Amino acid sequence: MSFCTTSNLFQKSYENHKTYPTNLIYRTEYRTTLEHYRNKLQRAEERLCSDKGSLDVGFRDFDSRFATGKDAWNVNDMETLEERLRGPLTQSSKERELEGDRIQPKDPQCRFVFLWADDSRARLRVSFGALLKILTFHQVNPGYLEFIMSFGKQRDGRGVSFSRFRTHYYLEESEAANSPSLTPEKMKDGDNSAGLQNTPAELGLGRSGRCFQLSWSLKTVVKRAPAMGAPLEWSARSVGLYHQFDIENGRTLWITTSGREDIQLRVQDLTGRNAKPENIKFDTPENSLRLSFHTHLLFCQWAMEGWPEYLQYLEELVEQEVRHPNTPSPASYRTDKLKTQMALDGDCEPGHRSIQYTSSALQDIQRREDRVQATLALLEANAEAMSSLRHFYLLLDNDSFPLHDACGPSIKLFTSQIHGCIADMRLLAGRARTLVMRTSSRKNLVVQHLQSQAAEETSNLAKAAQKETIAMRVIAFITVLYLPATFVSTFFSTDIIRYQGPGNGSKFVFSKEAMLRWLQVSIPLTALTLLGVGIWYFWDNGRLRYRRKFGKPGWTSLRPSKTA
Repeated sequence: MSFCTTSNLFQKSYENHKTYPTNLIYRTEYRTTLEHYRNKLQRAEERLCSDKGSLDVGFRDFDSRFATGKDAWNVNDMETLEERLRGPLTQSSKERELEGDRIQPKDPQCRFVFLWADDSRARLRVSFGALLKILTFHQVNPGYLEFIMSFGKQRDGRGVSFSRFRTHYYLEESEAANSPSLTPEKMKDGDNSAGLQNTPAELGLGRSGRCFQLSWSLKTVVKRAPAMGAPLEWSARSVGLYHQFDIENGRTLWITTSGREDIQLRVQDLTGRNAKPENIKFDTPENSLRLSFHTHLLFCQWAMEGWPEYLQYLEELVEQEVRHPNTPSPASYRTDKLKTQMALDGDCEPGHRSIQYTSSALQDIQRREDRVQATLALLEANAEAMSSLRHFYLLLDNDSFPLHDACGPSIKLFTSQIHGCIADMRLLAGRARTLVMRTSSRKNLVVQHLQSQAAEETSNLAKAAQKETIAMRVIAFITVLYLPATFVSTFFSTDIIRYQGPGNGSKFVFSKEAMLRWLQVSIPLTALTLLGVGIWYFWDNGRLRYRRKFGKPGWTSLRPSKTA
């Protein structure tokens, strides 16, 4: 392990790690942009990072040899993190540090840093101070903060949908390793005016400054262990990736941010004792670049896993009833009884429907359509990220790239492999797009079924109302017919007119004169009543036709309006 003396500029930057990213010795953004990143990171501290002092960060370092046990471990406290970053503080190094110099080992030839959480919606298992120290020590481009802040405590997991591909590269010859433009006094005051340093070089740590930096994210889906008797559940996961490669000495840095430890386990499998020999060679920049290609492919293959099976699950979810195979009985959970296939194949004749849809069924289909659309967005984001990665390395495949002669064939092979991943991802995206259209058409078909059901019910109600109307008309006609006679009978039963037979016995006496008078009054009165009802009906019907024809009332009321 070789030791070195870092510049005062870097030491001051590290001491002011709490002001990251405004403390970077080399920046690609304006001051206002850096301040924006800093404020945004400070606001996200509570939901993003674990409690103060809590720490579980994975490190895996390599030099030109194979990484042994002490080079692959998890850091669980700040003291160990400090030793991991800056090396053990010996007695001689303490004396040099008192004199103003910091003695520490150079950067490893390849370093992996694993930031992770229990899941994509939980806080990262790293304290806020430790996170700032890691980012400051490696002078990570602030653009990577957007990928880190998509994690943390959240309700709906919307951070998974965040996607972007950011690049920055500096391949020109370094003019100066350290620029004196930033004095210790300016660092103390928090000043980071323009022209801090022309390159991200720190020769004391073995950083030549001729490097490129990549930041991007990839997504996949995994099965979640369901509760007993519950339907199968899936979860989308994301990984935020940061890669830095020094083209002069081949030093490589990887920082991954994920919702589980599976990324770390895969990298350990790639670079472990049973790995291929070409995957653990860091003796030359060319070999380091080839290992970077293998690591890229590892992440791309991780992002492709799970999607075919998940799309098949969504297709079954849209087409038919979903029931978990391990369910002991349908009554043990709420069975999803929505079968959109019945909307296509079922009998639609009135009175012969095989299924009756409700508004809740339409809500279920809409939720499924939203789920498929979200899946399509993640697949397209993966394809776009891989396409941007391939395009970046295609741009490097030219004579101006220092490693072109030795790594040209490897670059071509890598870009062709990435092209295959992109093609597969776009096929999956096309499958999801077809499923979106199918779900939308099924939703429209269910809407038509709902409208047909509503029309059928309205028709039934109209028929019932028509029957009731006929009955009411008959009753009304009979009532009107007997109304005059009822009135006359009531009138004649009073004491105004009285007919008595001869004698005062109880013998029944029929009065022909009374009957004649009753008919003489009842028949004309009934005729007048029916005539009045007919005149009223035809007058009201004519007024309604007048309104429909001219769009205005058929008569003018003499009563003044309330607004007048």
